[in-house]
Amino acid sequence: MQVRPTCAGRTVVGMAIATSAMVDVAQIIGNKTMDALSEVQRNWIDGAPIIPATLTVRALDGQSTHTYEVLDRDAEGRVHGLHKRRGWKGFVLRVRDPATHEEFAAKLAVPGDYKQPRLEQELLYTSKLRPAKSLFVCPMSVGLSAPPPGMPDAEEDFVCFIAPWVTGRTLEQYLQEDSLEIDFVCSVAMQVLRAITYLKRVELKHDDLHVGNVMISQVPAELALLADDEHRLEVSIIDLGSLKPSNQTTSKSRDDKICFVQILVELYNGLHRNRRVASSHPHFMRRFLQFIEKLVDEDQARHFPIENQIAQELQVLQRELEEVEIDESKFQPFEAISAEHLADDATLLELFVETLPWMQDIQERKPIVLTGPRGCGKSMIFRYLAVRTHLGLRAQNAERGRASPFDSFGVYISCAAHLQNNLSWLARKEGRAEQRAHEIATYFQLIVARELLKSLGMAYADSVANRAFRLDEAGFDNIVALISSYFSRPVESARLTNRSRILHFADDLDALRVQLHGTLLRDGEWNDHLPDTFLADLTGKLGSVFPYFKRHQVVFLLDDYSSNRVQEEIQRILNKIIFERVPTHYFKISCEKFGFDPGDIDGVTLEETREFTTIDAGSRALADVDDHAAKRFVTNLIDRRLSRAGWAGRAEKLIGSSEPYADDVQLASYIREHGSTQGRRYYYHGLHALGRLWSGDTATVLQIVREMFVKGSVQRDTTAPITKAAQHEAIVSISKAFKERVDGLHPFGALMAKILGQYGAAVRDVMVKGRLNSAKEPYRLYRLEMTKDEPRSTIALLRDLDPELGSLARELLRRAIFIELQDSRAKEGLSKQTMRWELRRIFNPAFGLSLKRDSYLGVRDIEELQTFLTAPERFADRARMSYATKSGADRFSGELFEDTDD
Repeated sequence: MQVRPTCAGRTVVGMAIATSAMVDVAQIIGNKTMDALSEVQRNWIDGAPIIPATLTVRALDGQSTHTYEVLDRDAEGRVHGLHKRRGWKGFVLRVRDPATHEEFAAKLAVPGDYKQPRLEQELLYTSKLRPAKSLFVCPMSVGLSAPPPGMPDAEEDFVCFIAPWVTGRTLEQYLQEDSLEIDFVCSVAMQVLRAITYLKRVELKHDDLHVGNVMISQVPAELALLADDEHRLEVSIIDLGSLKPSNQTTSKSRDDKICFVQILVELYNGLHRNRRVASSHPHFMRRFLQFIEKLVDEDQARHFPIENQIAQELQVLQRELEEVEIDESKFQPFEAISAEHLADDATLLELFVETLPWMQDIQERKPIVLTGPRGCGKSMIFRYLAVRTHLGLRAQNAERGRASPFDSFGVYISCAAHLQNNLSWLARKEGRAEQRAHEIATYFQLIVARELLKSLGMAYADSVANRAFRLDEAGFDNIVALISSYFSRPVESARLTNRSRILHFADDLDALRVQLHGTLLRDGEWNDHLPDTFLADLTGKLGSVFPYFKRHQVVFLLDDYSSNRVQEEIQRILNKIIFERVPTHYFKISCEKFGFDPGDIDGVTLEETREFTTIDAGSRALADVDDHAAKRFVTNLIDRRLSRAGWAGRAEKLIGSSEPYADDVQLASYIREHGSTQGRRYYYHGLHALGRLWSGDTATVLQIVREMFVKGSVQRDTTAPITKAAQHEAIVSISKAFKERVDGLHPFGALMAKILGQYGAAVRDVMVKGRLNSAKEPYRLYRLEMTKDEPRSTIALLRDLDPELGSLARELLRRAIFIELQDSRAKEGLSKQTMRWELRRIFNPAFGLSLKRDSYLGVRDIEELQTFLTAPERFADRARMSYATKSGADRFSGELFEDTDD
């Protein structure tokens, strides 16, 4: 067994040698100090240097010394393997106290940045880690020691940290052996997560977390009581040399959370290399990869709105392991909230809710741009429309009473999975994307053609589907010949199997795509450019060889075509291809709000309504869906998942009605009457509440239900209702998590959080303490409205005042803090329009609001909207004054808001 010292850090704890009189190291050894080991010194350490038999450490105040025996010396006094214990600023010796025979790790570090403030700070940092001493190996004392004789360029004393010596191996060493087991991986991941979570709670960060800093050690033999104890491992975090306050900015590009993800990736790859484990547990491997993908999502709250849900999902992964191997196809109700994590099409079809209110509009045979809040089901809809999703699953379609899935030929292309980030780097340098426009267009069309050919080949292999499409090998030969004619090089490779030619050729196109990508990376020349009309020629050829395509257009379903995945410079090149008006195909695209740039490389702006129709899921959910339809949708959504998982309970039984607050007026009146009084009250519960919380963001509803199930301890055979308390607490906790994450959004997080906080508090005050409306009901002012004198967008008008204002407003809407409804005709006249921004409903419980608006806060003009954005507290005060019941300063006196958990 190899050994690894655990003190590569600089944290200082109260020491037996002098801790009361901390002094500046520079005052002791002089002002000229080294910041790092020199190259000559590193080479000396790596060459198994001769080290004296003892190491003397003197206290910082110079009043005492302590001598240790140096271990690991050979007959000549050389310490081999010291290069494994060397860092950038120091190295570690294994030493022993001659009096107690205890072994320690002695880190000798250059004194460059160990000035008085730094030592005091590190003393404070380490004191915060004491309650979690099982997670971290911290230094016990600090002093000074002379450099070893013979060490070059060593004129100054080294700072010496003494810490416990732990015998074990690092995670890096385990990974090199390719023998990882799943239980080991889950345990290590959980312990590392526990460590970074603790650091976050005490406002620190490790800032240098990697597999070399995770130590795996056995339980000391002296503590082993049972035979199993001898094989039990402990995980701890070492090398605390970069410990910093969590809010301190550094030059490092990865924070602790990203480092944790990197560790998970290396664990996954280690499992994957162990083919015995990977092949025996395919379900776990798939779920573990999906878990990692969720963690790197730009909007992590989409998957884990509450941080402890990360640990919960890890725990579920480990707990399900044995159960999964008995039934590989077992599905958990909330395991794949995002469609991209649904690995099999059968599950997607089981879960898909066709009663989505805007589904019919999406299915119309025309180009559309589908947008909306993250988690609104864009990917699931597009996958559902793809022909490959339905192949071999006719029984499920018949059981659901679905129309024939072969009335159209949808081809799904995921910008996340298929395009990935292979073109994004081209946009990082100004003008580079435009210079390589021909290659970018070729690259994209190769991907689209590949997915089309795969869909054709798989449909051909499905006997039922092919009765509809009437595909044949002779037609495929024509398609292969057409595509090959565009290239000066041979594209089709030798086929040594009986595999369909069209599927084999799809792989050849992909190989060509890889070659093109390599050429782009090398900034090389590529001569085989596809014209922008290539896809039109290809789909036109389909119509000439297969009668089906004379009557049906190919529908390309381009998913997640958002500027964070496909930069605007790249979009402007591809838009000429995507929105080319031809009779044989068209594109439907999905993107986040404002994620699509309607311009093209020639400076032409695509005209909405003429070139495409926009469908905003958030806007449609708020404007077009009544309470009954919303309740029906979420009930169906939940029941589909419970049924697919084989669970006994159903939504009506487990969650039930929202009575006596099924009507939002009743809910608002109750909160107004009781919201500021003492005692715990639970009024957010039931399917009516879930329906009203839905702003098109289906994933949010599922997050809430998942939390309800956790708090209500719902299991596979549970049929008893979840308590109202558990439902209320789940809704409020998810709502607060969404509210709190706003502050961390880039680039306007703090300001958006302030706007949200002021607006939410103001409309809460009006609802609870303001005057009643003409029907003697509380005002529910969860929408802003402003009349505009011209048809230009509100964002454009704000940019006229200040470009930053336009960017801020855009971000409020892009992040779905407010949902933008389509401008309506203003009451003031036909030439005017009304801007309408509605608060996303998931935020309402965090402020103790009811769940549906009945009126709006009027914004007089664009200047007052500017006040709302730049001085939200002043805007909020005006709103309170406008709806006050009293005159004078006491209009809203008293405590108006309490924690909605109570």
